Amino acid sequence: MGMVSIMLPRADVAAQRLSEVLATEPTVRDPEAPIHVRSDAASGARIAFNDVSFRYTDDGDPALSPCRLSPSPARRSPSWAPRARANPPS
Repeated sequence: MGMVSIMLPRADVAAQRLSEVLATEPTVRDPEAPIHVRSDAASGARIAFNDVSFRYTDDGDPALSPCRLSPSPARRSPSWAPRARANPPS
């Protein structure tokens, strides 16, 4: 019984958070007139991010800095290579 009295409030808070997330309106929307690219035209296209940093807050230390991201068309997940030690959020 003691474990249930601990878990129920936690489950209630988790359900409230989930409800908030599901009720949030997305800020990124699909364009009204998207531009379609032929798959054969994109076969030679490449995209790369070099020396990219990420931080959780504006005044915090970078959580990932600098890193290189080079997705390959043949892979479903991108490969990334940190150039420095990744720092967990504090």
